[in-house]
Amino acid sequence: MKQSRYTNHIVRALATADEDAAFDHLTVALESMGDSTASAELRRLMATVSPNRVRSLAITLEALDPPGPALDWQHPEYTERLRRWWADGTHPEPGIVDVESHGANILHVRSHGTGRIRFAYPAPFQKGNWARWSKVLYAGDRLLYRLSSDCPTCETVLSWCSADAPRAEADVVGKTLSDLPTLTPSCVAGLGPLLRQLASGLFLTALCELTLERVDAQQAVRSWYFRRMEHRLPDDPAWDEEYDSSQDTPENCWPRTSHFQHPERIAAEIPTAVTLLPTQDIDVFDEAVLDERRQAIRDGMRPAAVGIGWLESRCVTGSYSESFFQVVVLDGHHTLEAWRREGLPARIVLLCPLNRSWPHEELERILGQLTVKRSGD
Repeated sequence: MKQSRYTNHIVRALATADEDAAFDHLTVALESMGDSTASAELRRLMATVSPNRVRSLAITLEALDPPGPALDWQHPEYTERLRRWWADGTHPEPGIVDVESHGANILHVRSHGTGRIRFAYPAPFQKGNWARWSKVLYAGDRLLYRLSSDCPTCETVLSWCSADAPRAEADVVGKTLSDLPTLTPSCVAGLGPLLRQLASGLFLTALCELTLERVDAQQAVRSWYFRRMEHRLPDDPAWDEEYDSSQDTPENCWPRTSHFQHPERIAAEIPTAVTLLPTQDIDVFDEAVLDERRQAIRDGMRPAAVGIGWLESRCVTGSYSESFFQVVVLDGHHTLEAWRREGLPARIVLLCPLNRSWPHEELERILGQLTVKRSGD
């Protein structure tokens, strides 16, 4: 709804809400209505709201009036910086702010974006006081994936929701990705049109190589979303006796789409499964395009795909630990398949928003294992 007659009532209720849970529910209601006329009042409220309500209000403001700030959420003054940024009322133009080296083929990128491709917490909520329980990934108004909640004891889940997802600026960034022997600041600049579509943030950006297999619905037992069941080792020996595994079937674990994945888990503090989820149908490819990409690889070129990636390390039900590094491919599905058919590790640029991965140190260690180690490899 736009310019709802309820907007002013909700904004006034926010200013007088006694409980944090009620405050969170009201901010989610404003997001769901999509009434950007509330932004000015919400900015004024940001200057006085208690610190434990700043993040919830900021999420709503970024949804209604992007771009949001590109701040480090682990900074000790993050909450106050977030408050000042929104209360100030100025809007930067979407674009890359700065790029710094963070190791071989890993760059630290700060970027302001429109949030066209964004994580969100949609209504309706279903978990009592958790107003922002459900989490999704959008491209524009189109829902791409339903994702795990932020609950650290809930298992990683993912479900494809769009049979006709848009490609992300493929024509604009295609030249940058057509031959990418190494990752440089100029390469990141070439990806600027895509970064501007993401939400503002700090990104660990890495050029990686991954051996891939493609899993379809007929091979659901091979998907890491089901195979993880083999590796669930509860800390409490008695836990297994109480666990109902009847729902742990390939069909129930299937993310509703064929996908790529690394065949082995990555060595880490918690061994980590790597999955690459598409934004288009990968059961059928344009064979002419594939032939062209495969020939380019044989001729010595290094085409790359690009995706947004994040790490989820959890202690499911408080009984066992598991970790997923999930990537949603934004462009380059044919490129990934071409590398796979050539029997070679696939090259992909991973844009990893730091506010979506924890712990940061483990994300850095995993990327360090996956990055292209020498220029031109």
